[in-house]
Formats: sequence, structure tokens, C-alpha cells
Amino acid sequence: MAERLPSQPRATQRVDTSGSAPRWVEVTDFDICDHVRRRVISDCVSQADLWKAVSELMSEHLDRARPLWTFDVIGPLADGREAIAARLHHAMVDGIAGVRFLHSVLWDPHPEPPARERPGFRGPTEPGPITEALRMPGAVLRELGHLGSRSPFDRPITGSRELAFAIAPLADLKAIGASRPAHATVNDVLLAIVAGGLRQFAGRR
Repeated sequence: MAERLPSQPRATQRVDTSGSAPRWVEVTDFDICDHVRRRVISDCVSQADLWKAVSELMSEHLDRARPLWTFDVIGPLADGREAIAARLHHAMVDGIAGVRFLHSVLWDPHPEPPARERPGFRGPTEPGPITEALRMPGAVLRELGHLGSRSPFDRPITGSRELAFAIAPLADLKAIGASRPAHATVNDVLLAIVAGGLRQFAGRR
């Protein structure tokens, strides 16, 4: 992993808040052992134990004096498997950039499948600096423009935060999407599940 980090500049940078505005600066004493760690838990043998361990990890703040990511190796479980709990701060990556980070530093390279061309279809492209600059005000407004919100889902992250886990096999999500009269993606199905859960929660409250 250490050899792959140069492809991800944020992996070795921290946020410096000593000046008039926050900025990314290179960490001079970067040590990958601060970020890739084995979490020794003697009684972590079942999936429920694993979820509890991950919940405890997610209640901890990342150290802002260091780059804002960690991989904690947990296990082995009773069946011999081990898990990697990945924490990536949203100041460093958003959802798809987080996947790209994992793909670059955690997974071995593999041949890309050949592209399937469709008439009139334009494949995704990497956003350029102008695109990133144009979307930045909207991102800042979305993240910081609702200070003082009274939503129960917008509270400071403390040790009292709880995590909920759900397992949804990809094949089932695809089957649900394919069963709809109009085309529905896996993301559509996931959003519908989350929206249904929030509706039930709000109804009970």
C-alpha cells in the first residue's frame, strides 16, 4: 500500500488550520503504520462482534494532525475471515472518490473489461479542474449551509453515536430493479430502501 499512495496526494496530506483559511499540507513525518493497523479484539469471533467493533471505530474522530483516513484490520473471526474497516473523511473524498481511493491503494490491479459502445452513449470522464471549481460552491453550501439544523440526523459525532448494518445481496438489488416497469438502477433501489426506513422512523417519532 505504501508504494501505491503517491497516486493519491491526499493520502499523505493533512488539513492545516493555523492560517487564515484551511489548506492541505504535506505531512513530513508520515507513517503508514498510523493508518493501516491491526485492531486486536480477543472476543471478536462472530459477525455481531465485528459490527460492534466497527461501530466503536466509527464513533471515534480521525486524528486531524494526520491524513484523514485509516484502515483497521479486524479478526480473524471464528471462520478464519478478516475484515478491513475503512474510514475516509469527506473532506478528503466524496463517495465515488472514496471508491477510487480504495481501488487505487487497496486492491490489486486487474485488466479493465473492454468498453461496450452504444450509439449516442457518452461514457463517464474524469472531472477537470474547471468542473471541480464550478461544483465547489454547491458542495460547500450543501455541507455547511444548514448550521443549526434541528434534524435528528445532524448531530455532533460522539461516542454515543450508533451504527446500523444491513446486508443486501447485489443480485437481489438488481432483480428488484429489473422487476420495475421502468428501468431502476441498484442506486435507485438503495435510495428507495433508505427512504422507506426514514419514513417509518419519522412516523414513529
